[in-house]
Parts: sequence; structure tokens; C-alpha cells
Amino acid sequence: MVFRIFYEPLCYNESIYLLRNIVNNRSVQDELERILKDRSGAVPRCELDLWFSNALALEEHVRSNLSFDLPGFEETGRLTAEFLFADREGFSFIPASIFFFYEQFMGRDVDNKVLAILIYAMDERFMKSNWELDPPVVANDKEFFDLIDESVLDDAVKLDIFRLYHNFDLYREYVSKLVEHVTGLIKEKLPDFADEIRGCMDYVSRQMKESSEKFLREELRLVIDNESVYDMHPSVYRIDRYQLIGSTLIDHRILFGTRFFDIANLSSRNGIDQATVMSFLKCIADNTKMSILRLLNDGPMYAGKLSEELNLSGSTISHHMSALTKLDVVFMQKENVKVFYILNREKVELLWEAVRLALLSK
Repeated sequence: MVFRIFYEPLCYNESIYLLRNIVNNRSVQDELERILKDRSGAVPRCELDLWFSNALALEEHVRSNLSFDLPGFEETGRLTAEFLFADREGFSFIPASIFFFYEQFMGRDVDNKVLAILIYAMDERFMKSNWELDPPVVANDKEFFDLIDESVLDDAVKLDIFRLYHNFDLYREYVSKLVEHVTGLIKEKLPDFADEIRGCMDYVSRQMKESSEKFLREELRLVIDNESVYDMHPSVYRIDRYQLIGSTLIDHRILFGTRFFDIANLSSRNGIDQATVMSFLKCIADNTKMSILRLLNDGPMYAGKLSEELNLSGSTISHHMSALTKLDVVFMQKENVKVFYILNREKVELLWEAVRLALLSK
């Protein structure tokens, strides 16, 4: 495995995250509140307020200076942005994601807008019902339209896909201009992040030099291809998480939230509340959930493989995974269109210790 560490964020990705939140009336403040709720007081509010302050200031700067009505889109900019960046129920991608995929393909001399659209269409419901893990090959427009028309997708989603196909070049131009606009706003605030970027990426650099295998596979529970090159960048907006992106046609990158390790380390020093202990006990009392944990103990597994091993439908697996991921005993990782689950051994051990202490307490 080859890795390269950069101290500059990927402004394209940061722009997409910011625009998605703004269009959907969300804020990074929602993440702060979620952490407080999930950790049940284990993370001090004052620490989180401080750590999120620069990300919140960046978001406010972009909101205050953002214009959707860009040259060539003076009359349609806002509506175009809402179409491209609005969430769709049951989809983790948004339509604007298509153009990220497409630009990556073009970097490898692959000009294939159909494949980019299919990756968007191949989100959870479509992937489970129509194809396994790989996109089908389509020879012409008619095959593409037939494929979408015969799918289980809602009619409204099908119309979105046809609209993306027919207006691909226009939408690509708009996303390019909008991301360039937001990137300029982000760069105006980047000096404010200098210290936290340096602290985060210096830590990543030390961990990678000491033991890249232990850091990536054990601490972060990432599934890594030893033959690939991984570029590592800070994320100044989604500061509380890390993300692996990449595939055979998309560059492999790991994005580290600049405060992810601070929050993780602070959380690990605090106890687990009684409600979480009870939720864990309910999970392990359920035969299906225990079977899932036993299978994952042998290594990461794709959702489809879990369904096959347990002879359960995809929706049933998703139902059980919802409870397990909420407890953080299982992580979900997506690589392109593949979804697989990983056992969080550290959290399981912490929960078992919390159960032991609860049983011994008077």
C-alpha cells in the first residue's frame, strides 16, 4: 500500500457537503447536537462548541455569500441547485454526486455519463432489487432507458434520472460553476483552520509511520487494498468523521475530520450510560443480531453475503443493522456501490465491560 499525506482539504468534496446541507436546510450544528445526544453527556458541551466553532463559522460564511444564480443560470440557478442537491428518500447520494463520479472517470480517460448515472441509481433499493454489486453494461440509449424503466425505482426517481440524462452537459456546467464559487468562499476561511489541520494530519502521519496496518485496519476498521495508492486529506467541514472513497475508476482517498480524533479520544475516556447498556443487552438477546455479530467477528461482510448466510431478506438485515449501528458495535462502509459491515471490536469490549460493572454494582 502506498499512501500520501496532504495538508490541504479537497475543496470539491467540502463544497458538495456544504451545498447539500444548505439546500436541505441542515447545519453542522445538527452533528454537534447528535453527538451530545448519542454520548449522553460523555462529551462536554464546552469542548464540542470550541471544536465546531470554525466549521460553523465556515458554514455561515458560505451561507451569507452564496449565490445560486450564476452567469448563464440567472433565472434558473436556485431551482437547478434544489434539483441537484436535494436529498431523495432512501438514497445516500444526491444527483450532483454524478458529476463527481464523471470527473473522476474523465481523469482516467473514461467518458461514460451512463455509468456515472447508474452509480447514482444503484443506491440501496435499486442495487438490492436489480443488480448485485456491479453495474450492468448498456450498449445504447434505448438499453439504458429500458433498464431504468423496468427497475423498481419510484416513477419520480425514474423521471429524475431521465432528466439528468437529457440535461447532463447543462447540469455538469452548473455544478462546476457552483463548486468553483463555493471553493473560493472556503479558501477565504482556510487560514482559520491552520492549527487544527496541522494537528490532525500530523497525528495521521505519526500513526501511519508507526504502523499503517494497525492504524487503518484496527483503529479505523477500513478495508484497504494493498495494491492501491491512498491520498489522505483533512476535512474542515465534516470535522467529526472520517471517510474512505474510491474504486477502480475513482481515486482512493481518506478524508479525516480535523476534530475526529479529539472527539473519539474524549469519548473513550468516559463511561457508558445505563440506557446504552440495556440496549446492548437487548441486541445480544436477539438471535439474529447475535448471528450477525458472530459472522462479522470473522471479518467484514457485504450486505448481500449476510443475507445469503442467514437466509434473510435485505430489508430484514437492514432492520437489524439499524440497531447495531446505532450502538456503534457495527460500522457500515461504502466503496462506490458496495456496502459492507465491519465489527467494532473496541466498542463491543467497552460494552461488555459496562455490562460487567452494571452487574457488580449495588
